[in-house]
Amino acid sequence: MPFQIGYTYPFPDLTQRFFTFTGLSYSQAMPILWRVLYTVEQIINNEGLDFNLSEFSHLYSLVSHGSHRFLFKAKPISHSQSLRQPETIPHGRINFSL
Repeated sequence: MPFQIGYTYPFPDLTQRFFTFTGLSYSQAMPILWRVLYTVEQIINNEGLDFNLSEFSHLYSLVSHGSHRFLFKAKPISHSQSLRQPETIPHGRINFSL
């Protein structure tokens, strides 16, 4: 799966650190896990960001459905985690912009 979405070996730094830290083998990663890691790696490269596993763990949980295969589940973002204050728009709805 990873090579079908654009990965080459050796894997980029964040991806390699993720597998080293979690102790998962590459075959235990479900396709969505590979896609999320690849997308984050692309954002890091294109935007020149410094992003590490502790920040990653604030955004995603690692979950399994009992099959020894793992995927990421996005964590809900609370108001205190948003980057900007909410902006009130007509009809009492709130628009959160990041």
